[in-house]
Amino acid sequence: MPFDAIMLRSPAPNLPGLPPLEAAAARAGLKRFDLALLERHKSLELGRHPPSWGYRYRGLLRLAFGLVLVAGGLGFIELAAHGSPLAGIGMAICLIALLAFVQSKKMRGPAHWQERPAPALAGVHPRIAHEARRLRAELPEVEFRLGELVQDRVLLDPYLVAIKGDERLLLGIWNGTTVLVCA
Repeated sequence: MPFDAIMLRSPAPNLPGLPPLEAAAARAGLKRFDLALLERHKSLELGRHPPSWGYRYRGLLRLAFGLVLVAGGLGFIELAAHGSPLAGIGMAICLIALLAFVQSKKMRGPAHWQERPAPALAGVHPRIAHEARRLRAELPEVEFRLGELVQDRVLLDPYLVAIKGDERLLLGIWNGTTVLVCA
């Protein structure tokens, strides 16, 4: 026949009793993890990356800083008015140094998880991306979402989840170059 050379791959039948995504993962030889593992990991990481002390008490710090500026300004005026301009200038320099210090101090805000689509698997650890491609070969309509723990625009601990309809399958969690969990 003229089309004998073309090999058409028919989708493998679903394993009985398993949803399509889990069946495709089983056919691809991937380990399946309970999503409770991901939820535990997410809550532990949020606990490991709390906001800084300054961020938590930023309202009180603003009030204290404002009071110090007012008191310093009044002290500068008082010293300059009573014939001590050098002491007044010293007070002003101290206030400017305090202002520069406060502006240079970074306050780390709270960390939060966010997910985004990862169709090309860009930014995914190579080992986990390989497993995701194996799953996509079994189930081409699978979508991938990259979860990221972000704290002050810094990516901390990403994970990759495969999604098909209402099903979610954890493919991996990594931290930099270290793979924590891989299907």
